[in-house]
Amino acid sequence: MIDAWTWPAYVGIPFGIGFFLLTLVPVVVLQSRRLGRLSTARLIGIAAFSVYLTTLAFYTLFPLPGPDWCAVHFSPPVQTTPLHSLDEIVDAIDGLSTSQAVRHVAVLQVAFNVLLFVPFGLLVRRVFELGRLLTVVAAFGLSVLIEAIQGTGAFGLVGCAYRVADVDDVLTNTLGAVVGVLLAPLVLRWIPHADRLAEQRGEPHPVTRRRRLAAMAVDLFIALAVSGVLTIGYRSVAHYVLGHRLPGTDDWFNQAVPMLVGLGCVIVPCLVGTHASWGQRALWLRPDGPALGTLVRPWLGVGGFMVLLVVSVLPPVVGTTASGFYGATATVLAAVSGLAVILDPSARGLSFRMTHVRIVDSRSEA
Repeated sequence: MIDAWTWPAYVGIPFGIGFFLLTLVPVVVLQSRRLGRLSTARLIGIAAFSVYLTTLAFYTLFPLPGPDWCAVHFSPPVQTTPLHSLDEIVDAIDGLSTSQAVRHVAVLQVAFNVLLFVPFGLLVRRVFELGRLLTVVAAFGLSVLIEAIQGTGAFGLVGCAYRVADVDDVLTNTLGAVVGVLLAPLVLRWIPHADRLAEQRGEPHPVTRRRRLAAMAVDLFIALAVSGVLTIGYRSVAHYVLGHRLPGTDDWFNQAVPMLVGLGCVIVPCLVGTHASWGQRALWLRPDGPALGTLVRPWLGVGGFMVLLVVSVLPPVVGTTASGFYGATATVLAAVSGLAVILDPSARGLSFRMTHVRIVDSRSEA
């Protein structure tokens, strides 16, 4: 029983961390634009919620049954009698000592169902700042969804119902959310309120290395995301709409053109307006220096990285061996650029120092 209660945590935690990292760049952009700054405490709260959701999914929905399991097991009936768990607990602990009673499976099951949704109440109330009633209603709805998935075999997708859909689980889960809502102001008081942070949204803040790295990550994310979406779209249309053979890795056009578009998404914003990239604009940053330097600078950072990637997928031009060299050089450039910012107290980094350009808060006076 203990193994059944612990293995989902071992699996859910790394998956939750991975999910948070995949969504980190959009989260950073939204937080920066809404609050005017980055809040480490609130990012930690969002990371905790990501880990919680994935762990909750593994606890309540996995492992899924296979056809062989469904063939030899009957689907359990839906339990619709409210508070039947209390009668089961009374019968189960009859004649047991207190220490034996609190360790009985029937008691632990109910206690675990309550504890399972306490983090939901804590995090949704404090991190996403949903109202008390709405938080409880959201927990109730999520619990109902989980029980529906369990009781219908993922709405028929897995062939059979593999867990008991129990009304008491919904009640105890909702109770856990209520407990979390009540504890949130005490347990998570270290997470600042978004409204308080947003009060100073229009005021300039120091340019830190964290902001510079975040801006670089946003630019890299945009360039690679645009390239990836276009590549998938091109391959899908070619194969599923036009009926052509699925483009292989030797189809350099399929890779180079999307990367060129991604490169344009990085470079074009740096040539107009404040000459700041999308990532710098998202983090309230802008370059300040000679006009020539502001035009050259983007080619020494993410722009140069994307150029090297484009060259690396052009075997007809550079040759197969050289392609690997350019790809490796792009990786080295990205690593060196990030390390240069980390080691630079002024947060200017490699590209800004080489072009004699400063990096300032865009809300500061020119």
